[in-house]
Amino acid sequence: MRKCLRGYITVEASYLMPIVLIIYCTLIMGGFYLYDRCVISQDAFLLALRGSRFTFASSHYGEVIYGEEYENTYTENYIKERLNHKAKGYPFLNAEILNAERNKEAVQVSVSGFHGTLSVSKNVKVQNPMQKVKEVRRIKNGS
Repeated sequence: MRKCLRGYITVEASYLMPIVLIIYCTLIMGGFYLYDRCVISQDAFLLALRGSRFTFASSHYGEVIYGEEYENTYTENYIKERLNHKAKGYPFLNAEILNAERNKEAVQVSVSGFHGTLSVSKNVKVQNPMQKVKEVRRIKNGS
């Protein structure tokens, strides 16, 4: 009886090991997918925040101040350029599906990848810090 059962573990392992390896690889790829989604979401928010700081010279505030000939498309071009540069490091990001818009109220960045399943959209309100300080001082002084 012993002689006819020898090697049955090897045969079962030859079926079981590929299944275990596929499960491990799926878990690892899922981890990469979630990591990329978190990093892309963070990058989209930071770029939208930076884009909201681009201002006209007449506004007297902002990280980057432009003269009156400032074009609104500069913010969009800056965001697209930075995300295209970063897309090289993210395997699940499709840099062609990228939208960046700026209007007077907000900057919106939308990115998609991995056949549309990885979709991130961030919207940052444009604020004038100098105007906020003036409003707070006016409230404190009771005016």
